[in-house]
Amino acid sequence: MTDLTGKTLGNYRLLERAGRGGMAVVYKAYQPALERYVAIKVIHEQLAAESADFSRRFQREAKLVANLRHPNIVQVYDFGVAEQVPYMVMEYLEGDTLKARLTELAAQGQIMPLAETRRIFLAVTGALEYAHQQGMIHRDVKPANVFLTTHGEVVLMDFGIARLTDGTQYTASGAMVGTPAYMSPEQGQGEHGDERSDIYALGVMLYEMVTSQVPYQADTPLAVILKHISDPLPLPGALNPSLPEGVAQVIFKALAKDPSDRYPNVSDMARALEAALPATGDQPAASTAALPAHHTVTRASSATRSDQPHTTRSRRLAIGLGLIGVLIVASVAAGLLLNRSDTRPAPPPDQILFQDNFDDNQHGWQLKAKSDDYSTDEASLVAGQFRLSMTSKRDVLWQENVPDVRAADFRFSLTATLRETTAAPGDANISLIFRKDKESNFYRVRFDNNDRYIVALKQAGDWHILQDWHDSDAFHLEPDVPNRFVVLAKGNTFTIYANDQELTSFEDDTLPDAGRLDIGLGLDQAGDSLTIDFDELLITKAP
Repeated sequence: MTDLTGKTLGNYRLLERAGRGGMAVVYKAYQPALERYVAIKVIHEQLAAESADFSRRFQREAKLVANLRHPNIVQVYDFGVAEQVPYMVMEYLEGDTLKARLTELAAQGQIMPLAETRRIFLAVTGALEYAHQQGMIHRDVKPANVFLTTHGEVVLMDFGIARLTDGTQYTASGAMVGTPAYMSPEQGQGEHGDERSDIYALGVMLYEMVTSQVPYQADTPLAVILKHISDPLPLPGALNPSLPEGVAQVIFKALAKDPSDRYPNVSDMARALEAALPATGDQPAASTAALPAHHTVTRASSATRSDQPHTTRSRRLAIGLGLIGVLIVASVAAGLLLNRSDTRPAPPPDQILFQDNFDDNQHGWQLKAKSDDYSTDEASLVAGQFRLSMTSKRDVLWQENVPDVRAADFRFSLTATLRETTAAPGDANISLIFRKDKESNFYRVRFDNNDRYIVALKQAGDWHILQDWHDSDAFHLEPDVPNRFVVLAKGNTFTIYANDQELTSFEDDTLPDAGRLDIGLGLDQAGDSLTIDFDELLITKAP
């Protein structure tokens, strides 16, 4: 296919290739009108030429995909045909694919930890369940079509792409359409497949994540397809002896040859896996590299006793199984998705109240170690991150105030990555604190390492619960998983987000005036330790 780098396609300037596959080439592009980067998937001309009604079907599928609205599905912005070249415009994400992550682990002789597997499955399952409810079968989900952003988001790509090959037999490269390693027996025999075909692909992906290899391998694509149709499933426990038996049973059911013997829907499969995995004590079969993190935050500290009500309970199982693998044509995504916060146009300079990416200590955070009756702690800049480390002597809330900022209406956002803790689930937490006055009255939203959040008001030394404890699948405060937290304050209305998902919205008029904003670190039990890296601190005027 002709390289279109430097060309203009519709309203988009193509900057560089970001990936390619059997069906398309993906470009990083720039949209001047909205001042943002996007990803543009350009369909191979030969593929379009093989079917007289390809352009019509392309536009039909693009409309269906563009109507999908889910935080774990790549967002389609636009589509069109320019000079007989069909193209699709999507959000541009930074990070890498699940396939790359699995390849990296396999090269190190490691298997993905169950905690990481659980987090990714849950996100993809949610995306796939939503799509199925909209009548959309993916038919092409596999590790190469699951994207892990630098902020820890999990995004499912390429919905609707496989259906574009209906009526064509070959990709532009001349290879048979489909990915045999993830192809269900019925698809291997020429059937289109349904939700249960996606479930089969989910089973293949789960098998790969817990063993580091796909179940069927052979020298030719046809031989792989025949194995899916007729060969018994190699036991996953033989490749991973520490695999829980319940997880193996989920794989067996998902990979049944007869679709009627599989789970009837994705949510049933997710619940089965949730029941199969223990709620606590997940241990990696081997150590795993941390997800890439970003810049940092800064500091000015005051540790105080944390009198806010708290409860400690065993970590609930936040697992969902979702993923998919299936007949595909193209896994066009080698690095195409972008960090979602970067998809938003940068705020105008006059809207920014405070910004720190922690490449240096330009804002003068207090980088030092200290000890008092509450804790021993240290603040430092580590690899472009603002690191707070604390060992508690009692239940404690350590507050780091953002320098020189007082605001009433604002958007307060940051990325937080737990690096290590000895605290039990529910006993370690981070907080965003806002509208803090001279008497130390303030609002606090607290996120703990049991995937829960609570919103409280501290006034005259007493805590008042505004939003009681809620479980959430939107964030996972666990080692090396970045999470993006946001508080939006406008008048008496406050909205809380985690990883681009709204958690709650509430109203309160107790503290209406401008106040300070703090970052908080908390431990509920004496003797526990906690290290958090903060990043990408941005405070803007409320939109």
